[in-house]
Amino acid sequence: MTHKAGVQIPKSVPRLFYPCSALTAKKSGQLKKELAAKRKELEQAKARQAELDNLIAATFEKLATGI
Repeated sequence: MTHKAGVQIPKSVPRLFYPCSALTAKKSGQLKKELAAKRKELEQAKARQAELDNLIAATFEKLATGI
């Protein structure tokens, strides 16, 4: 495959390692949307983890005080 800049890219090179400019604008946009969605999922998971951590801490505190 030939890159837009005229550089020959061997078929043995995975697409993941192609130069960024080899991505089409459509594919680039799609990847950006997927990345944004994954970041949002990560933030939600972090929030859930914080809630669970607080619940666990409160439970241990109640156990320690004997309530």
